[in-house]
Amino acid sequence: MAYADLHIHSSFSYDGTSDVETILRYTATQTNLSIIAITDHNEIAGSLLAEKFAPAYGLQVVTGSEVSTSEGHLLALFIRERVPAGMPLYDTLMYVKKLGGICIVPHPGARFTSSVSLAKIHTMLEDAQASKVLSGMEIFNAGLLRTNSNAQAANFALEHEISMVAGSDAHIYRCIGNGATGFAGSTLDELRHALEMHQTHILQHYPVSTRNIIGGWLYHRLVRSSRQLLKRSSAQAT
Repeated sequence: MAYADLHIHSSFSYDGTSDVETILRYTATQTNLSIIAITDHNEIAGSLLAEKFAPAYGLQVVTGSEVSTSEGHLLALFIRERVPAGMPLYDTLMYVKKLGGICIVPHPGARFTSSVSLAKIHTMLEDAQASKVLSGMEIFNAGLLRTNSNAQAANFALEHEISMVAGSDAHIYRCIGNGATGFAGSTLDELRHALEMHQTHILQHYPVSTRNIIGGWLYHRLVRSSRQLLKRSSAQAT
């Protein structure tokens, strides 16, 4: 049995705060995870970089991205190319299929973030082509400020043929592992098989408090912005 956090943001996301090696180091030393996915917003560079460094930390990385479709966010996993943003959900699923990947809906139906509705997920699962790509949905997202949608997603998943997934949606490294997906096995292939066969279960921790999430994010954003400003100033000076 192994656990994977399939929803983590690095500094390659506009709202991420942690560099890839900080994420890998924290995961290896402070969590029980053996697999992570770096899913930056409409970007895959951080994920590919994490894959390169992961063996040194004893970890495996699912390459992927959190794609902004016109109908809400979508996690595209097991891909190696950037997926264009702004397409309809169905077209995005078909694009990911062409790249050989699978998809998970993050924070479905959640308010105050760009989320795919449960009704739209139902429509996709009814489609013979889309349902082959849409393998799972988060029934626990540890980063939500309002968590009612987690329970609604769990009830929906119980009534449909779709894998149940938990993710941290970590934008600061201390949140990594607050949500994780368990599966039988230990490899990336076994994880993918479990997602496609709907043989996963979730592990959830009590998430960091809303106050600490916001405070931690603001602090790390300030540090990141300060470092970028110093780099620009140094470059201009030379």
